[in-house]
Amino acid sequence: MPKISIIIPVYNVGKYVTVCLESILKQTYRDFEAIVIDDGSVDNSPGVCDEFARRDSRIRVFHIPNGGVSNALNVGLANAAGEWLYFVDGDDWIEEKSLEMMMSHIQKEAAIDVLCFNNYVNTDREEKNVPMLERFWTGKDVDILAAATIFPKYIEKKYKVVLPVIRCRWSKMIKKQLVVDNNIFFKPELTLGQDADFCAEVFAVAKCVLTSNDYLYHYRSFNESNSNKYREKWNHLIYRVSYLNSNEKVSKNNDFEEVKGLLILSLAKTMMVRFLCHPECIKTFSERNKILKNFLYAKEMECSFSFFSILRVLPFYIPFLFLLKFKMSKTLLLVGKLLYRMKSPSAHS
Repeated sequence: MPKISIIIPVYNVGKYVTVCLESILKQTYRDFEAIVIDDGSVDNSPGVCDEFARRDSRIRVFHIPNGGVSNALNVGLANAAGEWLYFVDGDDWIEEKSLEMMMSHIQKEAAIDVLCFNNYVNTDREEKNVPMLERFWTGKDVDILAAATIFPKYIEKKYKVVLPVIRCRWSKMIKKQLVVDNNIFFKPELTLGQDADFCAEVFAVAKCVLTSNDYLYHYRSFNESNSNKYREKWNHLIYRVSYLNSNEKVSKNNDFEEVKGLLILSLAKTMMVRFLCHPECIKTFSERNKILKNFLYAKEMECSFSFFSILRVLPFYIPFLFLLKFKMSKTLLLVGKLLYRMKSPSAHS
């Protein structure tokens, strides 16, 4: 039985997966298995993964029909034999001593349920992410981390902490028994925010978490314009809020109403920028307004957040929250159009 199970979802990353898997095999800590889930790739990814499996028996490859990253990750969870779970994306890579440094922390403190660490960001050049707060989190303090995965900016300002990539699965190693005992898995219905909700549920049941500023992971960031691509289906947003509402482990959090209200605002803004106010959307203003009103009036979107507490932390969000709370869809659409212009000025040059 390996100490660590590394779960690697792969989908059409043939240009990058060799670098990823080479970094796994170069690890100075050797007691691991790598579970590679090929999610129906149609490029050369399957062949590359199979070749690595032939080279090293610690690599196991599962070829499945394309079902999305959450489904692929769940296949990895179901087949993981290690004591610890670690996630690496197929187009990223890790430092040679990543596993060794993780296990060093864990061996020093046996009570750790989750270890969080920092990363490099690779766009045109490689840069270090902002420094992570180094701290042990125990008892009720772990609830701060659970709330941060829902809306980190608010929690960071409220508690004066710095928690970069706290909502990403690849920024942490998790005790597998914690996931098994609490039936935690990735939600296939979600196509946005699945990492954040998985991590929120993990933190909601964790007893001891270490956040470390070790830079262990290399995240490959692609062209930012991808975040502005047109997308017409948004039903998963309502499902995401409904899931958070119904999850007792997460919704008991003292900061839940505030972060939920801000999350709904964030989801509404994202939907407007990438759908309703996107230049590729051919729907009339009346049709867009109807879609947004249906979103705002959905029972899952009801929130009783306190304007006062948010005002003290993120005062510039208050106008948006006011429009959101009172379902002022037409004004929100006009604001959304402005947001798109600000976010992607080249689209209107």
